Amino acid sequence: MTLAFRPSYANGHATRTQVQALSLPQLEALGEALLDFTKPEDLDEWMRSRSVADSKSNS
Repeated sequence: MTLAFRPSYANGHATRTQVQALSLPQLEALGEALLDFTKPEDLDEWMRSRSVADSKSNS
């Protein structure tokens, strides 16, 4: 799984930091979502969508 997070574009470090900050349930969800990713930007989109979902559930 480490290879999936290897920085291959400019935002690599920020993405790695975001992934390391995920809770276990979020990591499990990411593991499932990774199977559907086709490009590096899919991870960014997933992180943004989770951020929006998390902020709505905390309101």
